[in-house]
Amino acid sequence: GSAIASHSHYDFGSVVLFFHGKEVLIDSGRYDYTESQLGRYGVNASAHNTILLNGFSPMLTRGDRLMPELYREAKSSVFFEKFENSIQVKFVHEGFSRINKKSITHTREYIFSNKSCEISDQLLGSGNYFFECFFHYPVLSDISKDLDNDKRTLDKIYSQLGIKMTPNQNNKIKIDLNMSSNNPIRGIRSLSYGKISSALTQRFYGHIELPFNLTHKLSQE
Repeated sequence: GSAIASHSHYDFGSVVLFFHGKEVLIDSGRYDYTESQLGRYGVNASAHNTILLNGFSPMLTRGDRLMPELYREAKSSVFFEKFENSIQVKFVHEGFSRINKKSITHTREYIFSNKSCEISDQLLGSGNYFFECFFHYPVLSDISKDLDNDKRTLDKIYSQLGIKMTPNQNNKIKIDLNMSSNNPIRGIRSLSYGKISSALTQRFYGHIELPFNLTHKLSQE
């Protein structure tokens, strides 16, 4: 059917994650409803826990209704399965096929258990693309970004949240961090209208060739 994400944000496939009542992955929220860069940030895919290809969000939204229907249309499905010790939620869609009219199928799979969340992205198709995957974390105390050591900053956040992430094993993918950044606008959250507080944005990025797979696992310490 028509490519529709919820409440006209580019958040298809994104989740917010709690471990035993504690925030781990957050929604950045929207600062205001103006068309300024800061106002638009909370709508963008990069403000959610999802991926982009060549800067394109996975799916379009109701707000894109003026675009041609042929461009907006994309098949999408959601699957849910419960196992003895885990729950699997899977999003499958063809929204990225609008990039260059080549067929691209993206599967975002979550496997939730009592102590972990595994997040996998599989991209089937052909061609070369610029890939980005964003995760957003709360900042629970007065932590400033260590400009000389991203890993040290991230370790502080993980320690506060009581989690760890299995290291990315794909050598094509790099990682950067942003906290309270204005250029680009990242590493912020809006808990209420017109107010900003710090968050930590983690971006995995790189030039890839399809087919492509990437998996992250968040688990409790």
